[in-house]
Amino acid sequence: ELMHVFCEINLENARKTQTYNFFDKYRLLNSHKDAKKLHKQLARKYHTDNLETGNIEMFKVIQKGWELYINNYESKQRKNKKTVLTQQTQQASKLYLLA
Repeated sequence: ELMHVFCEINLENARKTQTYNFFDKYRLLNSHKDAKKLHKQLARKYHTDNLETGNIEMFKVIQKGWELYINNYESKQRKNKKTVLTQQTQQASKLYLLA
């Protein structure tokens, strides 16, 4: 029983490590478009419908890594949008004061 628990903990740690590895692979690409393309290729390769290379565990890990990447990407997009709006507001304020 103790060995089973130990194996489950090791398996979960391995999944987390792999998830973050895929997250990094997506994140380190030059563009969001490239990340999408890589995800699509990996998802096709490991999807259970693929009889040659399908692997449910790898597919789950890839999907979790993608979810982390998307959350990170969207968070940065919102942050950039706020920065641009703040800069526009500051610019408008300066123009108003000069008028």
